[in-house]
Amino acid sequence: MNYEVTYSLGIDIGASQVRFILADSRNGNLAINDNRVSKDICLSPSYSQFDINDYPALKSLPQKEIFHSYIIFKLKEYLEKSHVSLEQIDSIGISLAGRILQGGIFICSNLPLKYTSQFGSFSGVDLLNPIQEAFPGKKIVIENDGVCAGIAQAAYYEYLGIDPLKTFYITHSTGIGGGGPQRDIDEIGHTIIGNVFPGLKMRCGCGAIGCIESTTSGTGIKNLTNKILQLFCTDKALFGELNGYEFLRTQHRYTLGQLVEKSPLLREYKSGKVIEPKRVFELAGAFYLSGGGDEFAYYIVNSAAERFAALLVSLANIHGIERFGIGGSVSSKNPFFLDIVNKYIQQIRADVNHSFSPDITVELSPFGEYINDYGALFLTIDNPDTRKEWIKYFIEHVKQ
Repeated sequence: MNYEVTYSLGIDIGASQVRFILADSRNGNLAINDNRVSKDICLSPSYSQFDINDYPALKSLPQKEIFHSYIIFKLKEYLEKSHVSLEQIDSIGISLAGRILQGGIFICSNLPLKYTSQFGSFSGVDLLNPIQEAFPGKKIVIENDGVCAGIAQAAYYEYLGIDPLKTFYITHSTGIGGGGPQRDIDEIGHTIIGNVFPGLKMRCGCGAIGCIESTTSGTGIKNLTNKILQLFCTDKALFGELNGYEFLRTQHRYTLGQLVEKSPLLREYKSGKVIEPKRVFELAGAFYLSGGGDEFAYYIVNSAAERFAALLVSLANIHGIERFGIGGSVSSKNPFFLDIVNKYIQQIRADVNHSFSPDITVELSPFGEYINDYGALFLTIDNPDTRKEWIKYFIEHVKQ
């Protein structure tokens, strides 16, 4: 690495992986783009995935100290492998998949309770203070990952002349989350929704039943598909009720029993396979684009898009949002999904007073695959001119 350069450091802590990223403080150029920092060393297993037996130094610690100690250990390891000294780091932005309380306390439904401490009525982890102690004198900022991405995306839209306060980022992946520059909304995946057959309502990772994440995220679509196939094979009476419910809900469009009977997913399920969301979207996309594939898979995806559209319209109506940038593997790898979402948004808006419901643009996030990187990094930037320089550099040199 260039020892004359100072870096902003981003840490993106998700449920399945931890990602570290360095950017030149002057222009935001990501260190992985100079081919001297491989993508391999940017990634580590996250708190729910790593094996503590691989880290003897952590095994002797109290469980309440393991989470932050693991993050600090992997961070120092990353800097060493990147040949970057501590003196070259001028600021650290930390993006977390969970809620951030006052004082930098991190709470998350996916965080094992054994790693947490009690803070009032919440079980969480103090991550900010241990990192400040390990890296004294550095500017360190911590925030929800959806809010981080929303801040970075808003800066991009502002560069294009769009009002940043009317923009919002949503991640549609194994879970659903989001955030915007006003930092007033984040865990939107835990919005309770209706319009789901009572026998299909899933328990979310947060413990509630009926969160949109439990039926519409990648994990939710997987669980919903397998549940329907299970009912078809093992509980004809309850499936019959589901069939009637969906026939009425979809205004006689779908006779679910007939769709399942013809579906290749039924044969795969009977053979012992667990149906994964990738397979559902593969078949649904083929049906949507050419009439091939499988109509049952399309029904699953179409229903998810209807719920997703309702969530976006509700957010727009309540918070005055006019532009949504969507990230995450589910939507980004299946762009036809947003076509269906936009169709349902137009249907919803056709029935309401337009003075109440704003025009809504829904598109893939302009940061694309880099949204989580820049989400954490943009926490470190206070100067508007610096943000503009970073966006300009990204458009001219990174996004191409």
